[in-house]
Amino acid sequence: MQVFRNENAERQSRPHASAIDLVGLVLGMILMFLMIYGAMVMQSVIEEKTTRLLEVVVSSISPSADAGQILGTFRRRWCRCSSGGVQ
Repeated sequence: MQVFRNENAERQSRPHASAIDLVGLVLGMILMFLMIYGAMVMQSVIEEKTTRLLEVVVSSISPSADAGQILGTFRRRWCRCSSGGVQ
């Protein structure tokens, strides 16, 4: 038994296929735009909170604090973070 494929019949069953494809493309582009915009906003918020945290830490240090003690504390914490938790 031979089976013949009719390509015209397939196109006739989906007369609005190009319109549906266009809508899907537009919705995909909108979703991609929203994801990129959300990532940019999230990065900006994280940067602002980090700056704010640093401002609070610096403003909470008393003027009579020893500069060597402050630098030593930051150096220890920085080394711990950059080496994966090992001092």
